[in-house]
Amino acid sequence: MNRRQFLSGVGASGLLLAGCLSPDYTKTLVYSADEPVIAGPTITNETAYFTIRVRSSRLNEVNAGTLLGVDLSSGTLTDEIPYIVEYPTWDHELPLQSTRPVVDDQQVFIGGRAPVAYTLTGEKLWTIDLPDRFKAQSSLRPPRVTDDTVYFGLSTGGVCALHRQTGEVLWKTSLVESQRVAGLDVLENSVIAIHSKGVIAMLNPESGDIERQRTLGSTGGDDPFTNGSAPHIVDGEIYVVGDGIVFRFDSELRTVWERALPTEWAITPIVTRNSCYVVGGNPDESRGYLYKIDRESGRIEQEKSRSADLSGWQALKFDNQIYTGGRGGDRESVVVMTLDGDVVYEIPFESQIAGIRGLEGSVGVLTTDGDLFTVK
Repeated sequence: MNRRQFLSGVGASGLLLAGCLSPDYTKTLVYSADEPVIAGPTITNETAYFTIRVRSSRLNEVNAGTLLGVDLSSGTLTDEIPYIVEYPTWDHELPLQSTRPVVDDQQVFIGGRAPVAYTLTGEKLWTIDLPDRFKAQSSLRPPRVTDDTVYFGLSTGGVCALHRQTGEVLWKTSLVESQRVAGLDVLENSVIAIHSKGVIAMLNPESGDIERQRTLGSTGGDDPFTNGSAPHIVDGEIYVVGDGIVFRFDSELRTVWERALPTEWAITPIVTRNSCYVVGGNPDESRGYLYKIDRESGRIEQEKSRSADLSGWQALKFDNQIYTGGRGGDRESVVVMTLDGDVVYEIPFESQIAGIRGLEGSVGVLTTDGDLFTVK
């Protein structure tokens, strides 16, 4: 049985922190691609999708990759779609870049220096040559897909809307010149976009016109805002963090509350019925922090610090526990905490973690060397 075949019962051995509970988790190697991962995973209908470097040397293309789909229950490779991003001739030496693939209704959309779209049967729908230089127009975050439109946030601080089937550019709107859009989402009849330099905007999805705009922090000067996150929309409200500040806005982009944390960065919060859980840290510390914030008032109810460097991966809540990535020495691990902030255990991995996604009943972990695990 080779590394690309299904392996189960890898075991529960791992790096255990002092005072932690017994390691009763199951860590299962589902699939190994034997190729370096570019981005992922996205999990749809119990299938994990991610992109790897091109596997066939005959293509001899630096801008060629492969989208893989893996059934998580059996480890079976269900989809294998080679794709080539068509850069202009002056950009042909650039290595392939992509965002986490977004799969919707048997179609897959991939951002990067040039957005591409394919069907899951391997038919190319479109590759987009945006009107300006690709180096300045790359998409650094996964797109947001609706019934007819695909929205991309660009590295130049703009948002563009493409026709889902044809890739036609419907509109492109600039928020703040230079830098990047940290993330976007769709709320009712608006597109919510956040610029990494401290601007949140509500755009008309049909025209791209900016209907409302707020400043989260200074966009220049001696102390500029530097770390906006993607928006998290729950019950028609918008949650976002940046520079260690948590913001809650209503559907009209009015501030409900904002709460400064004693950290310089934080991850987009986990929002439950009564609380917000926020993982954060400081660059000069090898420590991470978990904050519990009252959802109604914005008051900090609990703060716990951890010796692990919780270095900015997505945080997930599953079965009354919080999963996020951590780093200690030369090893990365998934850190599992209770809702009270106590570390249950760390689950070590031999290579860097490329992504963590939630499943029904477990958590999916993808490493940069192509190994796909489930953990529960």
